[in-house]
Order: sequence, then C-alpha cells, then structure tokens
Amino acid sequence: MQLTGRLNPCGQVVNTLLAPSKDNVLLSAMATSLDVADINLICAHDSPPSICLGGFLAPSVAYLQTFIVPTTAATLNAMARVAVANVRIGQPSLLQYVRENQTQPLQMLTLPLSDASDPTFDFWSMSRTWT
Repeated sequence: MQLTGRLNPCGQVVNTLLAPSKDNVLLSAMATSLDVADINLICAHDSPPSICLGGFLAPSVAYLQTFIVPTTAATLNAMARVAVANVRIGQPSLLQYVRENQTQPLQMLTLPLSDASDPTFDFWSMSRTWT
C-alpha cells in the first residue's frame, strides 16, 4: 500500500483505499461501547457512507449487541481506555511532503492519527491498530 507519492514523479495522483479488517471493526466497536445511535455520525465521515452503514459497521454493532456479553464488552472498554491514552502519548502521525505547485518549495505536512478532537471511525480504528 502506498500512502504518499514518494515512488511517483511529482504531479501524479496517488490514491489508496483504507478499509478496516472485520477484527478491527468488532474490537473497536466493543472497546468504544459503540451504540447504534452513533453509527450514522461515524459513517458520515466515510465515502460513501452507505458502505460503512450497510457493509460493515451497522452489521458489526448488531452482531455485538446480539452475541457479546455486556461484562466482556465492559472489560475490553476499560483496557481500550488505557490503550488509547498510551497511543496519544506517542502522538503518531502521517508525514507527507507536498508543494502547492512546481515552483513552490516542498513543505512538510503531518496528519495526526490519534487526534482526540476528531473521534471518528478512523480515529478509533487507528487507535486499536496502533496498540
């Protein structure tokens, strides 16, 4: 997977599709005590939201509510709070060199991967992955 254009000449478009594994979705939903009421807000950040809603998040939450004992989810949630705190201490970020056009100098941009002010699906999925 290529997240930046480091292997391509400048000016080429580089795309990637980041999709969480079923394990990440289930563990992250359990660890955050994700409720059905929150799914629409989370999936609004996905493109297109319908894949998030029908493809993996809503069915995963329904599965957890049907088959997972609440005490198991509570235990995992407590462990997740500690893990998220540890990830935030490390402040992981994605680094990318960019320029507005070919005459401008390169600039270094960083994208925080565990920004507490943006607790969207990508944030909690990334938190589980990084720990």
